[in-house]
Amino acid sequence: MKEILMTTENNEKIIALDIGGVCLELHHDLTFKYFGIKPDDLTPEFITTSGMYQCGQIDTEKFVQNVGKMLNNGMSDNEILHGWNLIIGDEIDGMPELLQELTDAGYRLVFFSNTCESHILDMYRRLPFTRFVSGAIYSYEVGTMKPDNAIYGAFERTHGKPCLYIDDLQENIDAGLNYGWNSIRFTGVDNLREEIEHILP
Repeated sequence: MKEILMTTENNEKIIALDIGGVCLELHHDLTFKYFGIKPDDLTPEFITTSGMYQCGQIDTEKFVQNVGKMLNNGMSDNEILHGWNLIIGDEIDGMPELLQELTDAGYRLVFFSNTCESHILDMYRRLPFTRFVSGAIYSYEVGTMKPDNAIYGAFERTHGKPCLYIDDLQENIDAGLNYGWNSIRFTGVDNLREEIEHILP
């Protein structure tokens, strides 16, 4: 891959990389099944609690306590945390190889994700593709989630403007484009490779 024309101010070639739906599979259905609930049955309280956890407004202990009260099914704290972490699936086929290639080509990969502490710990514990990534901006640390402009600003203040941003959600890509980032929506590894080849001939 030839050197991309757009670089950060310090000439580092930074790629902002979403996690869920890009690097790894998400399995909300497994969590719902484990908890014995249906997506349509999610209460506003559950959704609010999840959002607060992802924004770092409550810690893991408080989140587990709140979910336990809402489920009221006798699950232990460890069982609740296990069920919540079932959302984090395996690596998406082909992504570790692509991340290896980008790293070898001199690009620095930085996670940029709406997520929570327990999911990050579980991901680093189980999935080896994380070895290619050397930095991160997480919603639970910043206190806000994509597509809020504030989290894009936090990324730039810490890492500079990325030469490329990859995400699977169009609303997040739109926010990146509006922020002046070169942004690609992830729809699959093969398509991403084709998009990258246009940008990095």
